[in-house]
Amino acid sequence: MAKSTTTDEPVKIPAKLNRRLPDFHLFRLTRKVSYLYDGQSVHGGAFTIPAEDNILWAYHDGVDGQEDKPFGVDEIVPEGHENYQVRRTRYIPNINTIFADEQKGVKEREDGQRHAILDNIQIREKLTFSRGEIRCKASEKNLYNFLRFNTQSNVNNPLFKRIKNIDPIFTEENFGYQDEQKVKKGQVRERAYELAHTARIEELIPHAKFLGIPLVDMAGIERDIEAVRTDYKDYALTNSETFINSFSDPKIKTLYIIRILSESGNLTIESGSALWAKTRAFICQIPSDQDPFDFLASFSLTQDGETFSNNLRGVYNDYKSKNKHNTNLI
Repeated sequence: MAKSTTTDEPVKIPAKLNRRLPDFHLFRLTRKVSYLYDGQSVHGGAFTIPAEDNILWAYHDGVDGQEDKPFGVDEIVPEGHENYQVRRTRYIPNINTIFADEQKGVKEREDGQRHAILDNIQIREKLTFSRGEIRCKASEKNLYNFLRFNTQSNVNNPLFKRIKNIDPIFTEENFGYQDEQKVKKGQVRERAYELAHTARIEELIPHAKFLGIPLVDMAGIERDIEAVRTDYKDYALTNSETFINSFSDPKIKTLYIIRILSESGNLTIESGSALWAKTRAFICQIPSDQDPFDFLASFSLTQDGETFSNNLRGVYNDYKSKNKHNTNLI
């Protein structure tokens, strides 16, 4: 496989989108809503949404036994994110968060009783669509967040999901947000492309294999490194989040080495036990419900797996010295 000779200038990531913030945010009813007033059904007119809501909110996965942590209201959620948990939101103007679990000192509502804050007439007025719309000042961040992250809103934001499958009744007229999301997504794509463009061979080869990019052709002949890099850059553009999130994963290089040694017969897995083929030395027991290679890669990064990690590099270096013709060996 030929060595990389890329000399192009690295891709520049544009600065943060520089545009004037709006003076207000506009939310509009998407349809006329029927509701009860003095015992009669009224169609259209003013409509008020409750000051409390329950939604599914995006959470970061906990690391090393730590608890999952919620995303911030302005964070970007990766494509395909799956960790969503129930959170209760409340519109309270003088507190700098809409999440009940972060609102300190606010009494809970008692069954059948009016709440001194949530049922306040001024709050109800803020949450009332008059002539089919609510105009929220840019300074009213709590009101803005409560409305855009609301069960009855059709605002498409990956930070939250609805618990119930209901037809939303209002939307945000905010084309600036859509433009900003496009810019942020473009920045992620450019970052991924830059990493793919400048990756060293020892980074590219194991990561490309992990991503499913072929290193040999259908005849089993090693592909030219620039052909692999071209596919690598294409992947970075089409699956940017996956590319970036896995690029610096320390397991990937180890996983690559383990697969090479397994394919070459230096490491075997028999009846759930990982063994060194030459000496039949026991490495570890692999749980039946886990992928053997992935488990061994994780095991090598632990204190118990330190001996295995050292031996792994030694056996691999020995194999590489005997197969110098194979340029896929990093």
